[in-house]
Amino acid sequence: MKYLKWSIYFKPGAKEGVTPEETIRNNGGWAEGAIRVGDFDIIGYASDNVNLTELSNYNVQELTQEEALSMAQEINPNCYLQDDGKICLVAPVVN
Repeated sequence: MKYLKWSIYFKPGAKEGVTPEETIRNNGGWAEGAIRVGDFDIIGYASDNVNLTELSNYNVQELTQEEALSMAQEINPNCYLQDDGKICLVAPVVN
């Protein structure tokens, strides 16, 4: 599993953006977003066989597990890694 950061892509004139998961699935891999960071960026995961060169519209960056978790914890300090390596988003404690 690869950790990735990608941007939501808005086609010219589009009101809604798209993310690379469908493209990755169509090419035989899998991908899943985990947490939004910033206005238009997503931290997520993809299969090891994903071809990042086909995803230039999404500004995809490969991250280490540590980098992905650190970015998620900037948004929600209660995030942690599950046994499968995915980031778990725990709702912040409200007093």
